[in-house]
Amino acid sequence: MKRRILAIALIIIGTVTVNAATPQYAGVLDTLEMEISYRANSTALDLNYKNNRSKINAYVEQIRNKTKYQGYEIKELNIFGSSSIDGRSNFNIALREQRVDNLAEYFRNSLSLPEDKIHGYFEEEHWNAMIQEVEASDMPYREEVLDILINTPEWIRDANGVIVDGRKLQLQTIHDEAAWWYMSKHIFPALRKARVQVVLVKVKEVMVQAEPMEKEVASKVIIVNKPIVDTVLVQVVDTIQVYDTVRVVKTIEILDTVKIYNEKAKTVKKGKNRKKDIVYPSPDRFPVLAFRTNLLAPLLNIGMEIPLGNLWSMDVEGYYPLLGHTPDYSIGLDFFYVGGALRYWIGEKHNSFPESRMYRLVGHSIGIYGGGGMYDMVMDGNGLIGGFATGGFEYLCSIPVANGKLSIELSIGAGFIFSEVHEYNVRYMDGSYIPIETNVEQFTFFGPTRASIALVVPIYKRK
Repeated sequence: MKRRILAIALIIIGTVTVNAATPQYAGVLDTLEMEISYRANSTALDLNYKNNRSKINAYVEQIRNKTKYQGYEIKELNIFGSSSIDGRSNFNIALREQRVDNLAEYFRNSLSLPEDKIHGYFEEEHWNAMIQEVEASDMPYREEVLDILINTPEWIRDANGVIVDGRKLQLQTIHDEAAWWYMSKHIFPALRKARVQVVLVKVKEVMVQAEPMEKEVASKVIIVNKPIVDTVLVQVVDTIQVYDTVRVVKTIEILDTVKIYNEKAKTVKKGKNRKKDIVYPSPDRFPVLAFRTNLLAPLLNIGMEIPLGNLWSMDVEGYYPLLGHTPDYSIGLDFFYVGGALRYWIGEKHNSFPESRMYRLVGHSIGIYGGGGMYDMVMDGNGLIGGFATGGFEYLCSIPVANGKLSIELSIGAGFIFSEVHEYNVRYMDGSYIPIETNVEQFTFFGPTRASIALVVPIYKRK
């Protein structure tokens, strides 16, 4: 009886051993990862920024060699968008989403991937990564910064639920913003990135010469025995190197898995109404002055606007097209105007926080204006001359273009115009033309009084 039981056990063990030794290529996954860096407040995939071009070219070449020569197929491509912690939260969300969309578009075209294999993930504020960057730096006030990052809640609310303080605001006030500006230059750029992860599944065993590559490329490879259920950030202890020879895949050990992305987005699809890249002036600079000219007003006109903090600005402008008159007063125009405006900028990005300096003179504003001048207009010997005063309310929208180097302003205003009008006729007497006053009357108007489409050139100061 014992011999029979032993024989059965040996048969079962032998069967299991044989099955375990049989290659199951369909269950072998290979994961390759890469990071792309972004300029501040930009969502465009800039291949000329840092070493993005060489990294992405080598990455795409790796994937193509895997699928063409080593028997792999692309199971899925995951893109993880992130942003630095400076800037408004809503704006950072839009940055992360658009970075994922743009990167998905690139890989969809370069690898000819169907939409259902590309997935986007959007990370929350990158506080953990920021702590790591600060710990590894020798920045000024380092211990104070780390104490706030670790021990201060992201938002502090009063009894009514209104935000009154928080981690970001306290960081901005350390030693008159000195620590914040250092982090803007040295810490935040490292957090502006997107991570790409391609998961390949082996469908057949192929050991052939790899496609020639220009240089040696190191890539992280993870071998597991079952499909990946969730996307994780992994730490690896070994890598393989790709040469122009037969590939040998080396099994490596996964030390730890930490899930850091809290929300998986739906498949990133190619949309017809795709959003334009988000581009604003850089947080490393802010406008201290701006010059403008109204494109609707002919000839010489110029304005100058000065920010009064992040919420207010003051504008002065002048218009001085002195054309003069023909000798016989058949036509002529002299005009002079000088005025000013006080504007209040509205919207959540206009506030007292230091990080909002970059949004000065951009967006929407309401204000009051006033000014005055003189005019002398004549046609066919009949003319009008006088002085005038005007004032009222205005709405203005300023749109940044050329990455913040210029702006286009659209404005309309309504109020009053008051003038004492002197009418005159020109007579030819004793060999010369003499204007003779014929009537004086008061002119008052209420209604639309101004409109402009202005080209604005801002002057920046570096933080």
